Amino acid sequence: MSSHLSNEELLGRIEALEEKVRKSNLMMRRPGHQEYEKLVDVVCDHEIRLSDQKCSESVSELSEIDDTNW
Repeated sequence: MSSHLSNEELLGRIEALEEKVRKSNLMMRRPGHQEYEKLVDVVCDHEIRLSDQKCSESVSELSEIDDTNW
């Protein structure tokens, strides 16, 4: 028996875990705040900020490349 899981099995486990987290009441405080929020909300906000930052970095890199081609 192999200890490695197939991609489909891993995806199934990830989806099941995401569903459990979505339904859970895990709470945390954001740095510098006193009130508790659902962990999933904090993580989603963080993911959006990282995604936005990555997009803006990509745009600025493209702008620098375009400038050097003039």
